[in-house]
Amino acid sequence: MDEGEQKQKYIKKKSVQKQNIETIQHEYHLKRNKFYPASPSPNIFCKRLEIRMKKYYNDLYSSVNV
Repeated sequence: MDEGEQKQKYIKKKSVQKQNIETIQHEYHLKRNKFYPASPSPNIFCKRLEIRMKKYYNDLYSSVNV
């Protein structure tokens, strides 16, 4: 391999790396707008678990009292 071919491969590799970085930055900028660290995150799992547990204990309590 001569010096010219190595230089072309190096330039091509750098071009691909730059394109990958630009793609990642573009995706980051799209997702960055959806993230608000100041707002509390909705903890859907815990809320649903709490509802199921309340229902379970209410059913359990009502079956004992019948």
